[in-house]
Amino acid sequence: MYKVEIVLIPIMSDGEYRQTDPNYFKILLTEDNQVLSQNLSMMNESIEQCVKEIHHKYINIGYEWSNKWLAGVIKKDIKTVQVIFIANLVYVKNCFKNCKAVNIHQFMEVCKNKDYERIISTVSPTFFQ
Repeated sequence: MYKVEIVLIPIMSDGEYRQTDPNYFKILLTEDNQVLSQNLSMMNESIEQCVKEIHHKYINIGYEWSNKWLAGVIKKDIKTVQVIFIANLVYVKNCFKNCKAVNIHQFMEVCKNKDYERIISTVSPTFFQ
């Protein structure tokens, strides 16, 4: 059986830092350093509903307050495809739950996924202004 895994990569801009500072962008990861994800199931009415469920599980900011877009589709392994969404939000202290915020360098160190790196590197800093 094939699986579709929905991935949400929230990228938050922290106005307390300059855009050139590595801490300006924060990315949410689970406590065990995984991207936020959920398998698409028959219980989900749509892909958007699955993205909403991930958002509500980890983010304390209303779903409608973040811009989200489809960033890519990659083959994770022989039976799993990942549909990757990016969400941009303004960083607010305590705006996330059941996860942690890491800076861009920490994300690259712990994730070690070239596809995620490629997708994130296409995000323009002006998108967050």
